[in-house]
Amino acid sequence: MKKIVAVFDIDGTIIDFFSERIFLLFLLSKGKFFINDLFNYAVNLLQTTNRGFIFATKGNKAYFKNKDSKEIEKLAHICFRQHLLKRIFTRAKEKIEQHKKKQHEIVLLSGTLSFLLNEYKNYFGVKKGYGTTLEIKNGRFTGKTLGIYPYGEGKAEIIKKYFDKNQYDLPRSFAYGNHLSDIKSLKLFGNAFIINPDKKLAAIARAESIKIEYF
Repeated sequence: MKKIVAVFDIDGTIIDFFSERIFLLFLLSKGKFFINDLFNYAVNLLQTTNRGFIFATKGNKAYFKNKDSKEIEKLAHICFRQHLLKRIFTRAKEKIEQHKKKQHEIVLLSGTLSFLLNEYKNYFGVKKGYGTTLEIKNGRFTGKTLGIYPYGEGKAEIIKKYFDKNQYDLPRSFAYGNHLSDIKSLKLFGNAFIINPDKKLAAIARAESIKIEYF
């Protein structure tokens, strides 16, 4: 019997803001984010413009270059408990629990950093998730990312790669996102939802036959 999945975006869908931005502000408050980190970001932006604007900007994680990976992961855990946890939508929690009770496989799919995504996985008791993975060498981040960047078409690419139609019943499965960039991946599922859209996005969702919910 094929599996039914419920795929959730995180930023704007499970929480009310951007996980990574909150974490960067947290690092700044702890004295772990400096001018040279922004310089690394700027250099990498210039070097990756040929890969497209989205990858060069949103997919640019060079501000983590040379940072101790274990220390950053520990700080991510603290940030989640102190700041991110309280921003989770109550309705999102309820929706995830509803799918669990129906024995649907819960999957988190987000452009946020994988070590932040892991905090959400642990909190919700979810086994599978795809985020932005940073390369580590000798215990430190190199500033480079690994694998498919899970944003826009990247999300659709991940779904096509890891959700075999022989194992997963996508026409009966569910997907939740909150951004125009999620439309392409949402349409791969029979039950697609745009969360908390503005008027423009709501109109696009209706035109694409995507349901709307407010968390």
